[in-house]
Amino acid sequence: MSDPTFETGFPKPSLDNPVLFSKYADAIAARLRLQYSPSAGYRIAVEKTEKDPKKRRWDINVHRGWFAGAQVNIKPLSDTPHRANVEVCWHTRLMEMMAKTFAVVSIPFFIVIFLIFAFATRLGFALILTLVLWFAWALLGSIVMVLIARLCSAAFGNEFDQNRRATMAQEIKNVPLPQQTASGS
Repeated sequence: MSDPTFETGFPKPSLDNPVLFSKYADAIAARLRLQYSPSAGYRIAVEKTEKDPKKRRWDINVHRGWFAGAQVNIKPLSDTPHRANVEVCWHTRLMEMMAKTFAVVSIPFFIVIFLIFAFATRLGFALILTLVLWFAWALLGSIVMVLIARLCSAAFGNEFDQNRRATMAQEIKNVPLPQQTASGS
């Protein structure tokens, strides 16, 4: 099963669209805060990646503890940046913490491996070998992390299952896009 997704956007390209998408993310977060209140143990956070125009995205995280959560991703389409794909996917704080720890722990390990290969072989070959090992390590690590996070989520109450995320997507569709204000007077 795929994650619930829908497309939304503005009628035409404009320099204001990134600001409007940012306001849209804030409006979604405000709506989700009404439904998933902090007093009930939920944590809503908005992460904005806006500096690079080609990598713009807005993520709204809805977490309850370490093992239950969902993430609303708003990502402009590459060929039509005034339109965006909105996806509601499974996401937990445990998964986020494991990914960051995995990256931090792996970097020194692979620096040492690269240095060992560099002294034993040619520099180019050492780089290629290290990159191949890094790719295999990252693939294996991400599979293990997802399995651990999914098992913990299932064991401790995964309240953000496919049906709940589909319901969230339907509710988010009802959040109106902010309108461009007329400038000048």
